[in-house]
Amino acid sequence: MKNANFTIRQLLSAFFVLFGALGLTAQITIDRTWSPGGFNGEVGWEIINQATNAVIECEQSGGAGPAAGTVQFNVPVGTYEVRGFDSFGDGWNGGLLTITQGGVTIFSSSGPPAVGFNPANNNCATAPSPVNTEPGAAVLGTFEVTQPCQVVCPGDIVVDNDPGACGAIVNFTIDDSSCADPAVADPPSGSEFLPGTTTVTASSGVSSCTFTVTVNDTEAPVVTCPDDIVITLGPGECEEVVNYTVDLFENCAGFGSAGTVEQTGSNSNGQRGIQFDIRNDGSLPMTITGFQARVSTGQHPMEVWYTNGPTAIGVSTNQGAWTLLGSATVTGQNFTVASPLVDIPIGGLVLAPGESKGIYLTVTDFGIVGYSNGNKTTSDGSLTIISNGHSGGTYPFGSQFTPRQFHGSVSYDAFIPVPELVQTSGLPSGSSFHHIPGVYENCFEATDNVGLTGSCCFTVTVEEYPNPTQALT
Repeated sequence: MKNANFTIRQLLSAFFVLFGALGLTAQITIDRTWSPGGFNGEVGWEIINQATNAVIECEQSGGAGPAAGTVQFNVPVGTYEVRGFDSFGDGWNGGLLTITQGGVTIFSSSGPPAVGFNPANNNCATAPSPVNTEPGAAVLGTFEVTQPCQVVCPGDIVVDNDPGACGAIVNFTIDDSSCADPAVADPPSGSEFLPGTTTVTASSGVSSCTFTVTVNDTEAPVVTCPDDIVITLGPGECEEVVNYTVDLFENCAGFGSAGTVEQTGSNSNGQRGIQFDIRNDGSLPMTITGFQARVSTGQHPMEVWYTNGPTAIGVSTNQGAWTLLGSATVTGQNFTVASPLVDIPIGGLVLAPGESKGIYLTVTDFGIVGYSNGNKTTSDGSLTIISNGHSGGTYPFGSQFTPRQFHGSVSYDAFIPVPELVQTSGLPSGSSFHHIPGVYENCFEATDNVGLTGSCCFTVTVEEYPNPTQALT
């Protein structure tokens, strides 16, 4: 019996030792994303676990280019070093390497410097050991993989607007009890949320969660008519001019936002024009009010085109798939990445929520519009600029070079308009009201941007001058 008990204790002890060891070597999932630039075959990198000196991933330079997209790795907690290589010595030409944990970016690099870096190739055949033996490696930086805590969001929230207000004050609770640092929510609890759906992100370190808050505008426009009006005509009169005022209140009129989204690049290139997509990610119709770009020195005539369909991809040389938005003359100050942006005062394109269009900014002379090699997506949450497999090229809709990334900005307005006040019956204010028919019903209505309608009616009564009477005595 003693031997049996001793054996059980040994087994339990071994189990807990093994369990603890497994806990210490728990594997954490990270995502490695590569967005290629130009000359993709020149690019290489190594991701090294500093504790074990093992190479987690080796991408060899000077051969087949790394594939665009995201790859997942399961790695232990620790510190990792990233080394970059380039077989030509001019950097990654717009390529971008990004590593995230739990949706949070923990490392991002556009590669070795484009100037003053010696060309070198790494040899992945010798990886993972020994590391750091290839000459010419550029240390791009380090990142930490940490044991995540649990951030727990509430379920999606749906509310009506507060009475008399456009939006609603919404309170919520984030469970961050397992985290050393309090979770931070964006937007925070107690914020006013405007009509539509807003995504809330709560994060603590590399741990995060999301949920949505949807506010429904259930308040119709308030249309207020005057009291009924009675007019008594004077001697010999058949009609009278009547002036009146109808008031309109819309709880959401004027709410919304205006903004500018700027997309920058890491290297200088250029041609006559650049194409990219823009998308309305907000909940309101959006009007594009203007653009900025880097343009070669001097005065240049420019055109802005937009696609009839949702994207410039696939129609970059097909002029019939585009519509001219407008033209203007601009004064450029050089097209390199360090040069000032130039205003292009062309706008008026309206995007519905969720709608996207391809954009083509081009000079029509022999000037240059600046851009970078590579891909990039930039957003402020309302407007997104997408340079992903897009082109720069000759005018008009000529030879194209891909991928090319827009340098510049797009400005927009997205405001809820004041609804139109429509008279549905009666006569307008300032009209002559006749004693025949004598009674006029004047009705008005207004419909807001979500289809809610408010209305009111009042009457104008016109009475003839009473005949004089005389009592006989």
